Amino acid sequence: MSDTKNTQLSASVDALVLLPQTGFSRLPAVRRFAGNAAGSTIYLWISQGKFPRGVKLSPRVTVWRNEDLHRWAADPLAWHAEQVGA
Repeated sequence: MSDTKNTQLSASVDALVLLPQTGFSRLPAVRRFAGNAAGSTIYLWISQGKFPRGVKLSPRVTVWRNEDLHRWAADPLAWHAEQVGA
């Protein structure tokens, strides 16, 4: 495995370990948790019902429930938006 792939895998594993089971996370932490996905990819997945919706705190601040993110991470391919009361 190349050094780049090792670094990406390590970052993804670190994000899984560092994201608390409860509470809220902002987009940079969510991106790392989702395998360093771009913010635009996260929002595309949300529009497709493939990723948990965030909670708008203000016009410029969105947070995600860590519980929802961990449920998504348990099986991302089978996850559907209706699983969360968002």
